[in-house]
Amino acid sequence: MPNREGEDPNAENGNDFLQDISRISRLIKPYHIVGLSEYDEYINAFQDSFDQELWALLKYDPSSTGWEKLLKKKINYLIDSKRSLLQNIDSFQYDVAIVTALREPELEAVLNLNGNWEPFKLDNDATEYHKGIFQKDEKRVSVVAASAPQMGMVATSVLTNKIITSFRPKFIIMTGIAGGVKDAANFGDVLVTEISYDSGSGKIKTDDHDNSIFEPDYKSIELDVDVKELLLSCKTNRNYLDEIKKKWMGNKPLHELNIRIGPLASGAGVIQNQKIIDEIKGHSRKLIGIDMETYGVFYTAKNCSKPRPLSVMSFKSLSDFGDKHKSDDYQKYCAYTSANFAYHFILNELTSL
Repeated sequence: MPNREGEDPNAENGNDFLQDISRISRLIKPYHIVGLSEYDEYINAFQDSFDQELWALLKYDPSSTGWEKLLKKKINYLIDSKRSLLQNIDSFQYDVAIVTALREPELEAVLNLNGNWEPFKLDNDATEYHKGIFQKDEKRVSVVAASAPQMGMVATSVLTNKIITSFRPKFIIMTGIAGGVKDAANFGDVLVTEISYDSGSGKIKTDDHDNSIFEPDYKSIELDVDVKELLLSCKTNRNYLDEIKKKWMGNKPLHELNIRIGPLASGAGVIQNQKIIDEIKGHSRKLIGIDMETYGVFYTAKNCSKPRPLSVMSFKSLSDFGDKHKSDDYQKYCAYTSANFAYHFILNELTSL
């Protein structure tokens, strides 16, 4: 091949071009390289270069079909191997993915679980992921965890989609902290999302007196029925709850730790206004909590490319009531109760599905 347009072809240029493909990391490389030459002198001259890269160099002979059969065999092998890789993509690679909105204290609480965690990154992806193994006796559960770069449905939905695409988890669980509804739960209680919806979905209108009116149009996503039954059993039997609270050595409320199962609304902003809480509750009388992310995780898990996760869950613990008294007093305790309930549920209940 010529070095530049208009120049005479030279065998050395072809070999140099192939070496550039091997050497320059930014280039998109072919799966394999097969060289063909009719001339023995070129075969002898460049055989070592091909051998060092484990490439094939064939002698082209117009009077024979031997080279053609070898080439077809190689091509068929490459096709079959790529087909096998694509088939593996269609299977689950991790048992569970844990998603959080905050690195501290939410992801921190997850990484404090006994998982022998290892941080890692993917090419062309700035997110730091953590892989680990939850183990109980002979049971081993592979887990991948990560936190979004910021709060909100968009950021968490993007992270969830990256995790699903890259790791194909069988189950997705969101852990962390959330706002609660007074008289529905107490500080630290694990809020299990039975129905997830976007509290900002709807239409804003103006009435005859120029007052703004919001007409909600919620598109809800429900928790998987089989998972809900397992969680109802945990709630009834108080599985793990007393043990989880007892092991926390920091600041914690006096009341016992409980599981609350019900609707959770996700919105665009942090709420510190009781009136807004009451308005949201007015459209969902059994509302147990509010956050900024769960609906994004649920929606992504339900609408991503196949194979989709078998189920998506949100176990967020109540850290405030979204009113003027909102504080961070119990955030670390709540991140702890959320992560530890997820840990026990994964090892003792979820793997039965």
